[in-house]
Amino acid sequence: MKKQLAKILLPILSLGAVIALVTVIGCSNSNSPATSYNDTPNALVAPNYTTSADVVSLENENDFSVLSVAGDDKRSTSDRNPRLIIRCLELNKDQLRKFNEAMSDYEDCIRAAREAYRAAEKSIRERTSAAEREIKAQLKAGTITNEEARAKMKEIGTAARTALQAAKEEYEKAVRGCKDTLFASIEEILVNNPGTGAKQLEIWRNWVKTGKVPCADGKGREPRDSVKR
Repeated sequence: MKKQLAKILLPILSLGAVIALVTVIGCSNSNSPATSYNDTPNALVAPNYTTSADVVSLENENDFSVLSVAGDDKRSTSDRNPRLIIRCLELNKDQLRKFNEAMSDYEDCIRAAREAYRAAEKSIRERTSAAEREIKAQLKAGTITNEEARAKMKEIGTAARTALQAAKEEYEKAVRGCKDTLFASIEEILVNNPGTGAKQLEIWRNWVKTGKVPCADGKGREPRDSVKR
């Protein structure tokens, strides 16, 4: 009798487990990316997706404000804070105005990259929700087996991670472009300054290369007094 009952209950419990798993995924879907798996209309939501927070730390428009205080900046060139070297350059008013404009453009560029990434992630997530509803309906209707569901879950999980990775790489490429443009703009500001421009350019390029801040006052304060945040 017990063996017969087990034979009856096992398939029911197995199907119930799959349905429960999909339901759990539905509850946590607001924090999960989806897939761009366009050629799988019956796609199943996969558990344990890597979210945007796990894939990439989105840089905000002030990401150049979190570096160490006075002293050498040992971070890579692309991550060094231009504000750290500004006082050493002794910019004139016109240069300072252009510098602030360049920083403002940089912040806008980073913001646009961030928004584009979030929009891409939202689109992926919405497609996941649609796939989830479809697989729930199939499970309830009995038109899909447990084995098929498991296979689809594995397939859709791989596709989702691939889609998010592509979005991450596009975001990082955009951020690098923002920083490259900023550094090029700063160098142009220095090059186009007759008289002291050559000395400023020497200090700037040495800082870009080595991270050395020659005018650090050693008092634990970042040399950015004259720069608007």
